[in-house]
Amino acid sequence: NVVNVANFTGLLVRMLPPEVLKKVMPIVSKSLPVLSALSPLIRPIPITSSMLQPILKIALPALMSAGGGREGAQEHKKSIGQPILDEDVKLIDPETVKEVPVGEPGEMYYRGPNLMLGYWPTPGSGIGEDGYLGSGDVYMMDEEGFMEIVDRTKDMVNVAGFKVYTEELDKYLCNHPAVFNAGVIGLPDPKRPGAEIVKACVQLRGGYEPSKELEEELTDFVAKRFPPYYKPKLYEFMELPLSSVDKIDKLALRKMAGGKKSA
Repeated sequence: NVVNVANFTGLLVRMLPPEVLKKVMPIVSKSLPVLSALSPLIRPIPITSSMLQPILKIALPALMSAGGGREGAQEHKKSIGQPILDEDVKLIDPETVKEVPVGEPGEMYYRGPNLMLGYWPTPGSGIGEDGYLGSGDVYMMDEEGFMEIVDRTKDMVNVAGFKVYTEELDKYLCNHPAVFNAGVIGLPDPKRPGAEIVKACVQLRGGYEPSKELEEELTDFVAKRFPPYYKPKLYEFMELPLSSVDKIDKLALRKMAGGKKSA
């Protein structure tokens, strides 16, 4: 078995250890161009016919573009863009398993010619009878089809039937002058079996100390932006665990702070 198509982000390529790069590069034909593979990838660039033909001789029919640059989308600065050509996308409410209205968050399901065969080693695993694959990512889509990422389904908190999207709460808490970083998780609600309460794990900036007064201040800060069920019921001031790409490691955080969910 060989890999004939690999899809990387610029960050991932830059993170590859030198010994891995040495093993990967020889499998690339010397006649093929390597575009931006060893430098930051800022945006897609057009590929010329002369560059494409030798690639097609090797990779056909497995090669396809999974995205591209779009001009004139400055009014959608928070969006990751629109679904690509020939790809069907729908957003599904995780609880009702029904499509959500425009502007409402839901887990992204997609199908199209670029869809993988399934999760290794079983072809078709993870793909529904209708051909859609669940991404595990929560998005919102506007009337023009522009999509904005909201959260991961495994990071959502269920507060008495209301969904709390922790990523937006993480980011918002970091706007408070005392907060250096924040990670929100869900804990089992002792009063409501099957429900959760919101816990905010906060790493403070220098010069600030944990206190009940600061907890109340942060709760009031959240209440200015979000509905009541978003307000944290518990706080823990701590140094937050980070992943290899400097993002909060929610799995490690849940283990440290008592959360019940796993990846």
